[in-house]
Amino acid sequence: MTPEQECYNLLFADRSFPLHAMLINAGRELAVSPSYRWDGMRRGHREFVIWQYTEDGEGALDLDGVTIRQTPGSAMLLIVPEPHCYYLPADSSFWRVRFLTMYGGEVVRLARECRRRCGPVMMFAPDDPVPVAAQDIFLRCRAGMLKEACLASALTYDFMTRLLAASGADDRQGEHAIFVRKINDYCLARLDRPIRVEELARRAGYSRWHFARLFRERFGQSPRDYVLELKMRLAVRLLQTTSKTVKEIAASCGFEDPAYFCRVFRHLQKISPSAFRTGKKKKAGGITLETQ
Repeated sequence: MTPEQECYNLLFADRSFPLHAMLINAGRELAVSPSYRWDGMRRGHREFVIWQYTEDGEGALDLDGVTIRQTPGSAMLLIVPEPHCYYLPADSSFWRVRFLTMYGGEVVRLARECRRRCGPVMMFAPDDPVPVAAQDIFLRCRAGMLKEACLASALTYDFMTRLLAASGADDRQGEHAIFVRKINDYCLARLDRPIRVEELARRAGYSRWHFARLFRERFGQSPRDYVLELKMRLAVRLLQTTSKTVKEIAASCGFEDPAYFCRVFRHLQKISPSAFRTGKKKKAGGITLETQ
């Protein structure tokens, strides 16, 4: 064990009675080398859960094609095996973390529910109940106080239920209404400007990864497609009710490049903006003008 790592593995001789929440190890680590890299598909086939909390420095997590920076206070919840990778990025000189590794049917079930609610990353102050519980488990391991499997299992289950409580109540209907209203209102007020997914995620209070997943689940399409649909609805209205030029309409819909606006309009509506106006269409590409 190097000064950069302090890890305590638990081994119990008697496994005759199955426990469905169990601790594998608890530790702290200081990553300073670019070789620090963990691939979730190269850690065997046995299912287990990792909770890793950033104390200082900065790391990175790649999951589902998205990179999520790990800054002080952020905590990853990962399930192995899955296609994730966490590492020390090239622009970070160090990453100091504490971690718990756990297994068992209840651990995995609770971890999946936490992930469903909040995604793979949550934020905690050092004195929040979840980091405090993790630190207590670590100190017990260091002091050699976890020699009984049942006690280790109880502490593991307690930690996971604290994590579940921190992930929020499962009020899907109310949460859905708030989410939809917040995003829809924000987009409608800013159709004359570029709307970035990162900004939508920040406004909604989620990580980009979790926001994109929730958005597709609740809107049935990607954030980008949804924003383009709103902009095309506005473009259709302006073409039918104003004498603005195509260039002016492009600007009113948040497109800095009129040529790009025309390409997007033609792709989605199957007709150019000029031809749409000349033909006095009332319907284009499934978008019908609302006359109210």
